[in-house]
Amino acid sequence: ECLLVAAGRVANVEDVGLEEAGVEYELGKGIKVNDLTQSVSNPNVYAVGDCVAGVPQLTHMSGEMAKMVVQNSLFEDDWKLSSLVVPAVMYTEPEYATVGLYSE
Repeated sequence: ECLLVAAGRVANVEDVGLEEAGVEYELGKGIKVNDLTQSVSNPNVYAVGDCVAGVPQLTHMSGEMAKMVVQNSLFEDDWKLSSLVVPAVMYTEPEYATVGLYSE
């Protein structure tokens, strides 16, 4: 028998040209973005998904961020990251999910 536990992950951003593009990346945290998911150090670069600092590393979060970038860049909308309501889920049996406001 074997048990594999994977705790944590780090975005694979080495050698993709972030430095040349002027995009600051903090190892273990990610790229700092504004509310439109533009890099704060270079607003001509958008970042979505697991490489972004301060957002949940969830597949469905990455998908929503990608839709937001497409909508804003192609259709000149102003969808904001802070307005996304994305549930946090655990794929257990039974499945568990939470969404909405919480207190820290």
